[in-house]
Amino acid sequence: MSVLEQVGAKGFRPFFLMAGIFAVIAVPAWVWSLTGGPAPCGVLGGMAWHAHEMIFGFTVAVISGFLLTAVENWTGQTTLRGPALLVVAGVWAAARIALWWPGWLGPALDLMVLPLVGVGIGRPLWHARNLRNLPFLALLAGLWLANITVYLEAAGVVPGSTAVAHRVAVHLIAVIILVVAGRVVPMFTRNATGDERVHRLATVDRVAIGTTLVLAALQPWSTTPVAGVVAGVAGAATLARMWGWWSPGVWSRPLLWVLHLGHASVGLGLTMSALAAIGVPVGPSALHLITVGGIGLLTIGMMARVSLGHTGRPIIVGTPVTTAFLGVALAAVIRAFGPMLDPARTSTWWWAAASLWAVGFALFVREYARILVTPRADGRAG
Repeated sequence: MSVLEQVGAKGFRPFFLMAGIFAVIAVPAWVWSLTGGPAPCGVLGGMAWHAHEMIFGFTVAVISGFLLTAVENWTGQTTLRGPALLVVAGVWAAARIALWWPGWLGPALDLMVLPLVGVGIGRPLWHARNLRNLPFLALLAGLWLANITVYLEAAGVVPGSTAVAHRVAVHLIAVIILVVAGRVVPMFTRNATGDERVHRLATVDRVAIGTTLVLAALQPWSTTPVAGVVAGVAGAATLARMWGWWSPGVWSRPLLWVLHLGHASVGLGLTMSALAAIGVPVGPSALHLITVGGIGLLTIGMMARVSLGHTGRPIIVGTPVTTAFLGVALAAVIRAFGPMLDPARTSTWWWAAASLWAVGFALFVREYARILVTPRADGRAG
């Protein structure tokens, strides 16, 4: 089997590899453009390109790889494989390149990605009558609507909507994180530690997910007292649900603590959003705790674990990957709090966080590229 055929064998393979590579490039490129380097000259210039590409480029790639793989497990049916999978992955990659340059080819390609992934997971979910997971299609549709809203402002149709659309998308991604983490983190923790006390808090789970979904809808009014109360409840519930997940054995297992820290970052970010709504000057710290901390740590952690499990390898990581996790965690702390505590050195904090992020994902790519392009270790298909 050729490398290309192997990459097309399962959804996680091309999307996790491309997401890792893109993470290494995109964040330093953004900081470089801020500090005098070449800037994107497409329809999404400046800040809009950075926010858009970390949400609809990097994060959507990880979500796509995860769902295309997970839905096969949930339904026993194929999502996308072979040439069809490679075409969708190619559309994603082509959009990332085209969006750097002038013209509307990039947006046209980018707006194809989520519908194609939606069809890829929607058909098996529907045929299997897997109603429990159909809400993922609604969340993908919400992300697509947020994405098209960004481009509508770029076209001059809906002025002033980009920042709101990006915040809506971030909170919809937070909902996806809360749903998936609630299913897998307690299970991973209990299985790895053997601690039978680990359990889910079902009522708290529903509160965390529901209020975060409401908060996504409230983003056009994110600084109102109502949004602040909802954010506070969402943050408190997100952190409280982790009480049932905890086991002392977590800290000795990097594949566990990276997921726990990422989830806690989402809870802290939601809590700081509540503080911002009542006038506490936290700046963009809340947003970066959710994005760099929550999304960054959970994506690299889930990519690492899923890639091992679905290629028939032991679910353990060595020093390089542990270092990668630490790098992304430190990047989150620096990006969230450095400019807030020491604004005079903001560009230094940007470069420090971007460098740690890039090194972390570079280590991931170095360790996992071979895993993602070669056959399973146990000889099975996939």
